[in-house]
Amino acid sequence: EEQTMMSEMEYRKGNYTARMAVINTDNTRFKGLVLIRQHGEEHIEQFCVPVESDNVEDALEEARALAHKILDERVIYGQSPEAE
Repeated sequence: EEQTMMSEMEYRKGNYTARMAVINTDNTRFKGLVLIRQHGEEHIEQFCVPVESDNVEDALEEARALAHKILDERVIYGQSPEAE
C-alpha cells in the first residue's frame, strides 16, 4: 500500500535530533512518525504514534508530543553520561 510522507519538522534537544513526519495510511487517516538520531550516530530509531488522526495537523501534533516525551526521557531523566 502507498504511504506518503509529508509535513516534516525537526527539533533538537541535548545531543538528539528528532524529525517528525506524517504518513498517510489510506488517504483518510494520518499517522505521526518520529525519527530520532543521536548526534554523530548513523543509526535512526523510528517511533510510530499509537493513534491515527483525521488530518495532517493533528497527526503532526501527536508526533511532536511523542518526540518531546521521548527526548525529555532521554535528555532529562536517566540518560547515562557518555563514557570517557
